[in-house]
Amino acid sequence: MIEDSGLSKKDALQVLNAAQNYLKHANRDAEATLFFDEEENDHLMFVASLECGSLDHTLSYSMQAFQIWYLALYPDKIGHETQPVQTSKRVFPDLCAKTRQEQLTLGHEFLERVLSSKGLI
Repeated sequence: MIEDSGLSKKDALQVLNAAQNYLKHANRDAEATLFFDEEENDHLMFVASLECGSLDHTLSYSMQAFQIWYLALYPDKIGHETQPVQTSKRVFPDLCAKTRQEQLTLGHEFLERVLSSKGLI
């Protein structure tokens, strides 16, 4: 993942650990702020779900729904013509053209439908 980011190992680890370090040392600097980039969070959550699957853990329905949403929103990450991206685009047509709030709302509604269909809500 670090190699794919184009960042040095030091810079990539700094990005990955920024929130943890901020929270760990928050009592030392009352003026410090934590910058939160939702898009970075999307990528981190996707990588985390992939890593979970690579450890032979069964992905939760929420994780699977998130992966579908993510691939529809960021099709260039694994290729527009790949089967998972094409499937995701059918579930979320034109997701990239929507506002962030619309993207999140559609993802949430999809997750609710998935969980409901499994009798979990």
